[in-house]
Amino acid sequence: MIEEGLVCHICGGPIDTTLDRRDPMSFTADHVTPLALGGHLVCNELRPAHMRCNARRGDNTDTEIWEAS
Repeated sequence: MIEEGLVCHICGGPIDTTLDRRDPMSFTADHVTPLALGGHLVCNELRPAHMRCNARRGDNTDTEIWEAS
């Protein structure tokens, strides 16, 4: 069930906001500038992402698009 119509900015796949937060495909907010590279927790622009995609991206500033599976 996908209620919000959110799309992962990393892989382009739909995000199901009803998934348990521990599910790898659950919603997470990705910081435009990673916190590890000086991004701000409150002032930084956020983008929707799957938890798995966000974790794979890590603190890279370049967004590489790959297909969710």
